[in-house]
Amino acid sequence: MSDPLEAHSRLSANEAAQVSPLFAHIHAYGFYDGPETGVAVAVDGTAYRFEDVGESRYRTYRAYVLVRLVGDLPNWVGSDEFFIDAEQWRAAVVVPSDEQYVAISDLWLKNFVVERLANGAELPASFDEAHHMLRSKFVSSDRPV
Repeated sequence: MSDPLEAHSRLSANEAAQVSPLFAHIHAYGFYDGPETGVAVAVDGTAYRFEDVGESRYRTYRAYVLVRLVGDLPNWVGSDEFFIDAEQWRAAVVVPSDEQYVAISDLWLKNFVVERLANGAELPASFDEAHHMLRSKFVSSDRPV
């Protein structure tokens, strides 16, 4: 199974800002100035459950944990339905998953940097922890070594 987030994880922040949005559909369960929890569906149909772990100081960026869903998806996943209700969220939560990622994104999951978490890795509990995990993505590759 291909994993578009794995390919996206090779991008620096500068590179990630230049690519087309990865997600074709966002299904939001929690929402405040943008989706906080829900299901994101990549252009190729791969689905990820996401939950925010905090916002940047000025609420410009949000940190998320995303998990790739590998089981049978509810029939609404990939539809044009933006908001989902509690029953739909519960259906998404029980779908088997495998890979876990940490991401920092704009408030709409359009531009983001992401890194796959190692099996058994501790999940970030705050924006600062997520930012610390992804700090190398924000280093400019244009600087002389």
